[in-house]
Amino acid sequence: MKGTITKKQSETQGKAISGINAAAGGAGIISAHNVCHAVCEGLVGIAAVFGITGIGMPLAFLTDYNIYFWAMALAFLLFGFAILIRKRCISKNMMLFNSGIVLIGVPFSFLSPALPVFWAAGSLLVLFSVYRFLKGRIAKKKIPHKIIMKGYDEKSREIKREKNKTANP
Repeated sequence: MKGTITKKQSETQGKAISGINAAAGGAGIISAHNVCHAVCEGLVGIAAVFGITGIGMPLAFLTDYNIYFWAMALAFLLFGFAILIRKRCISKNMMLFNSGIVLIGVPFSFLSPALPVFWAAGSLLVLFSVYRFLKGRIAKKKIPHKIIMKGYDEKSREIKREKNKTANP
């Protein structure tokens, strides 16, 4: 049938969209100075294991491009929201998490007096998305692996009672 999507195609599209969301979150993290600094330190440490030493910040040139990385993250985030609204095939928790990361990584120096507000709002979004994710995981563990339909238990109990009444008068 033309225009129908198979389950495998849907899963593939979902994975691609998840990858785009991960890229958006990752690009938002790149613009945050502390994360960038940690990445630089890690790379310098790895290079030192192989005998390569660097003085200063060998990846400092990336700080010149942090606005571009952040804009890319924002573009991917907006694209993800468009797909979420249109197709409803992206995790809302992931979108909340990525929104928080992008908010935390706002790179504009003229906003420096308001940066703590962005950090707090972004951190709240990240924490809320993690809370919702963990709450969903815990709830899934409590539900048995059979399909439970609304009213199923009541109907099955009623049928069993009727059978017992007819078998044991």
